[in-house]
Amino acid sequence: MTEFYKTCYRAILAQRSSIADTIKSVDLSQADTLRSRKDVVFVGCGDSYAVADYGRWCMSVAGISSLCLSPDETRYVPIGTDTIVVGVTASGRSLVTIDALRRAKSKGAEIVVLTDNPQGKAVEYADHVWTTMAGVSTYDTSPSSPTTTAMAYLLRLVGGIESKCQDKVERDIAKLKSNGRQMLAWAEQEGEDIGKS
Repeated sequence: MTEFYKTCYRAILAQRSSIADTIKSVDLSQADTLRSRKDVVFVGCGDSYAVADYGRWCMSVAGISSLCLSPDETRYVPIGTDTIVVGVTASGRSLVTIDALRRAKSKGAEIVVLTDNPQGKAVEYADHVWTTMAGVSTYDTSPSSPTTTAMAYLLRLVGGIESKCQDKVERDIAKLKSNGRQMLAWAEQEGEDIGKS
């Protein structure tokens, strides 16, 4: 196995505990940040875009209207003082996401950065930093743990918002907190089975 594959595999295995660690680290008072503005816009690239779209879905579960946009699309929607922009960037160094955050900040938007790297450049524009606990040593690898921990962070945050689905969300969170090893064992077996076919 090459060093790159070993690094990717370690990032996958980190999920045994990284999802639960991230869930435990979430400050539920940050849910108020999402309710404090009329418009919530999630922004990200690549796997971080998938997390941003998941964030949009999480907000809809909690009854909060939001958008998911690519960084360039933020140029074409009204963003101002009644907007909160959540920039998703595991490494904190996605240039187009940083540029979108800078533009939104200049228009008066409140900025949240959801990242695994609280020392990344993106946090320079942040009013709030939401940090995941992916447990990876590099972001030049499989985005598995950074992606799943960011999704877990958003799900945990939404669990703190009173909604019709709150009980179901809390049940899912409890499973994620306690079943990391079983989930990874299942995923490994599925991967092996797929590899054989």
